[in-house]
Amino acid sequence: MPAATEDVLSREYLQEFYKDVVVPEEAPELLKATKGVSDCLETFTSSEATGIRAKLSREAPQKLDDNIFLAREHCEYLLEMLEDAHLDRAFASMRMTEGDDSSAPPPKFLFLLSGARSKVHDLLGHLERYQVSNTERVRGFINKMLPADFRSRLLKMQNDRSEAARGAEIAALAARGGTIAERFALMRSHQALRRSRLVKLGEAEGAFKALIRVVGGVPAPLLAFVKSLNDEHGPIEEVRARFSPPLQVLSKQCGEMRALLALFFAHPSHSPEAAAVPD
Repeated sequence: MPAATEDVLSREYLQEFYKDVVVPEEAPELLKATKGVSDCLETFTSSEATGIRAKLSREAPQKLDDNIFLAREHCEYLLEMLEDAHLDRAFASMRMTEGDDSSAPPPKFLFLLSGARSKVHDLLGHLERYQVSNTERVRGFINKMLPADFRSRLLKMQNDRSEAARGAEIAALAARGGTIAERFALMRSHQALRRSRLVKLGEAEGAFKALIRVVGGVPAPLLAFVKSLNDEHGPIEEVRARFSPPLQVLSKQCGEMRALLALFFAHPSHSPEAAAVPD
């Protein structure tokens, strides 16, 4: 590990810090399923179908957490759409008259759906665990740079209170019947707020900066690092370059599967799936 200098949080330092962290890769089983999904999507050629597909299978964001949030959101919508009750209603409404199989789901599509729910469920759990472990890893990394005294404990208490308040806000939204999209929009806003506050802390100058360093015990390298969090060519780019590409593939796979279900179930009795596609 590089020495603790003013340049301690360079890209080279982060490269060393993350060298043993497993990079999340595309799920092989999901890849098999989504290959068929992509082929099926090609059969939808209407302008409406093209628009839905473009919205849901668009390029995923590069920021790590935004990317994971998008993949998780797709997964939660997929699990909702793959519920037995939902599928039963959807398939039943595709038959115009009893015993008429002319509009029944094609065998290839039914095969794609078989086992898809468990694969998506496993992927969602993997993404949630990865995001939690990454957050804990970063916190541990920061804690090592802070003084091991009451100042660190005060910062931890303040952070715990803030996170508890955010968790309560998400729980309250769910209790009010908030949608999956609304819940993830709130989580994204929380993450953006975390980042903006850190950046502002790093941008502190004069007496306030001296107060943060001397009284708060926050070292200069850490302040410089948080100041550069949103910089496209800052040290954090090392993390994005390492972890974002495979996660972007996962997000696109999930988006394409969700697009297919939204298109396939676009019927008067269950059209909300297509109508709910975000702009």
